[in-house]
Amino acid sequence: MIRNLAITLLTAFLSGLLSAQTLSRNELQARGGGWRMQQLDLDIKLLPKLGKLEAKGQMILELSLESSEGPGLFLNFKDPDMEFLSLSGPEGSEAEIDLLVKERPEGRVAMLSLAEPAEEGEQIEISFTWHSVQNSGACMVDQDIALARWVGGWYPIPLPAPGENSKVADAAAPGLTTFRMPSGWMAVSNGSRVMSEEGEGGNEETWELENSYARSFAAGPFIEGSQEVDGREFAVYLLSEKSDGAEVQARSLAAAISAMEQRFGEFPYSNYAIVEVPNNKVFWYAASQQGFIMAESGAFEFGANLPLFAHEASHAWWGNLVNSTGPGGILCDESLAQYGAVVAIEEIEGYEAMTEFLRFSRRGYSSAQCAKGYFQMASEGNDMPLAQLGSGGWQHDLSDAKGHWFYHMLRRRLGDEIFFSTMRGLIADFTGRAMSLNDVRAAYTKAAPESARMSEFLSQWLDRKGAPVLEAEFEAVGDGKVKLRIVQEQRGKPYHLRVDVRLILADGTESDQLVEIEGWETEIELVVSGEVEDLIIDPEHRLFIWKPEYGNEPERRD
Repeated sequence: MIRNLAITLLTAFLSGLLSAQTLSRNELQARGGGWRMQQLDLDIKLLPKLGKLEAKGQMILELSLESSEGPGLFLNFKDPDMEFLSLSGPEGSEAEIDLLVKERPEGRVAMLSLAEPAEEGEQIEISFTWHSVQNSGACMVDQDIALARWVGGWYPIPLPAPGENSKVADAAAPGLTTFRMPSGWMAVSNGSRVMSEEGEGGNEETWELENSYARSFAAGPFIEGSQEVDGREFAVYLLSEKSDGAEVQARSLAAAISAMEQRFGEFPYSNYAIVEVPNNKVFWYAASQQGFIMAESGAFEFGANLPLFAHEASHAWWGNLVNSTGPGGILCDESLAQYGAVVAIEEIEGYEAMTEFLRFSRRGYSSAQCAKGYFQMASEGNDMPLAQLGSGGWQHDLSDAKGHWFYHMLRRRLGDEIFFSTMRGLIADFTGRAMSLNDVRAAYTKAAPESARMSEFLSQWLDRKGAPVLEAEFEAVGDGKVKLRIVQEQRGKPYHLRVDVRLILADGTESDQLVEIEGWETEIELVVSGEVEDLIIDPEHRLFIWKPEYGNEPERRD
């Protein structure tokens, strides 16, 4: 049963006194952790001229522990952007606001002490107000744009239970988000817009979220374009006219999501959008939210930026639906989102365009996140085994430069049926929880036939840095045969590889053959129908191996 909500206001004196208190994370979670949001309604007032956000909200919480003296709410995951102004709860409850977190100086906590302890399963309704005190890449308001990303902790989120870490589910709940904005502005948020009313005081919009998603938003003087496909709306919100307008961009987004949906399974959102953010306002180029993408204006200068928007939309599965954890966990979100871009390009633009992206990226996208970019990074000393990757900086680039190649080669090793069905199985198994790289290993090891030599394949591509460097030569040996010699020249251990070899014959015809190599040197005789003039290793660029066009040749073994 929900306790009746009573208004409990704190005086300015008490607020100022308690804001000086600093407690450890463990102390705070022991006092107020273990409550789960069941409903969240927010009312956001945007004040661009003042560069501020003022907000109030109501929340229904349910206790997941045996008992509790009351809940705690947390603001600010990254920067000290927000401060509590008030907290109120059931009759007789008392509130403390803006407590500081010893280990997280950017954090702000508000605690509610109930008149009587709550028991497991009990629900309470609370109200709160807060405001912004500075702008950052996670939350900002100025005269050009307003935005907030849930990863910044811009709205109150219940403290996790003792011993637990915050996760997406802690920030997610159904409910309404109302925006009060200047005239001419529009908002984009999670869910669906159910009300929009322009008045003398500005524009007011309400968005309804029926599912449990973490809240984010963007607001500004947008030009809207949309495309409906199979009952799902894809929208693009631009700040100015572009060579490819909002509707063209929306069609490209719809096609990308359709291509990925064929491989990954049902797209998690009933609608989806891309929102333009002015250049130089934030530290990121594009960012995926639960239901839409934000991207800087520069991302729209290259027409419909298929790789970028497909990558960000792919986070709907990899990062939002399925979380990641542990060493190399970035391969469970960033690398898989990058592979989402690969399959979208393949479906929409064809094999050659896909291969070009894997090898050299493209204009409007990161030049580091491709094979050529990897060998540049490696030459600068920025290389490590994929299984050891953390996140951020060059490790993020490495995950998107080599990680999507790992999945691409795994797909070829197993075939589309096993590769994508296993991927869909991972989504089913880990929806709403964290997936580790070891989970990925286990799933593909179980699914693979013995002939795939999966343990060896996974180990050589995940547990060591570097890449193969191959040299090949041939000679005719008579009786319609040619002897092929392939040598591995890279430092470290030799790889086990299945390499395509294309023999160019004197009459202009070509003969493609698959050669299996292991050890430093492999010799094999091939039957040919004429004189061989030349050979090409990996002509269709299916392997992550060094090639002269990538530059920055790795060090060779002695």
